[in-house]
Amino acid sequence: MNLYRVIAAAILSIPAAGVAHVVIPGSSVALLLHQNSSGQLIATVQGQIPPCGLVPTHADPTFTIADKVITVTQPLIAADCTNPPPPDENYIATVNFGRLFDGTYTVNWNIPSLSEQYTISGNPGISAAFSGNWFDPNQSGQGFEIEILGNGTAMSALWFTFAPGGGETWIGASGPISGTQATLVAYQVTGTGALFPPHFDAAHVTAQPWGSLKFTFSDCNTGRVDWASTQPGYGSGTMALKRLTMPDGLACP
Repeated sequence: MNLYRVIAAAILSIPAAGVAHVVIPGSSVALLLHQNSSGQLIATVQGQIPPCGLVPTHADPTFTIADKVITVTQPLIAADCTNPPPPDENYIATVNFGRLFDGTYTVNWNIPSLSEQYTISGNPGISAAFSGNWFDPNQSGQGFEIEILGNGTAMSALWFTFAPGGGETWIGASGPISGTQATLVAYQVTGTGALFPPHFDAAHVTAQPWGSLKFTFSDCNTGRVDWASTQPGYGSGTMALKRLTMPDGLACP
């Protein structure tokens, strides 16, 4: 991502998808969306904005993606106005949303307040490349091992985590894939036979129903998991996920 503002009475030329877009001082501000050669969705806002009042800072915009709605937040600052007010300034900001799944996305930009839609094709959903280890960087030390099965029709997951009362535990799950989501039935291995070898005793180990895990991915390296447990203490919740590892020989589409 990058952001820069230029105060100049000049023509600005910004490359996007191999084409130069020209903004002439005095023209209206615009939100331009395109995919680059790697299939990543790029948003560029350019045009004339007032230099006082509530105005963008030089900091990079941030964004969130919820389903097919992308919300871009440009940091703001209050700037005093003179009388008469100064002329408008040229403004340019660019955000790379990454390689998103197929669908029509709505991009909402806060300041300047703009909204546009863009349709992506050629990246249909979860594939073998989503196999690997995933975790929440804010909760490093526990996470998921995910494997895509059946030519992209099913997913299995192992959650290496901790019990509500402390101590390590792992939760296994499997279920079908539908587009960018996978809903898994989860279980937890318990029993007096669940001991380190050679004392492991399969006759005294059970796969106890635990609840459900729902994985939703926004791209090949980013997603989230929502859980709902039927076991005491685990409750329900959500956690952001980032890829940690990818098996050798695989690559994001």
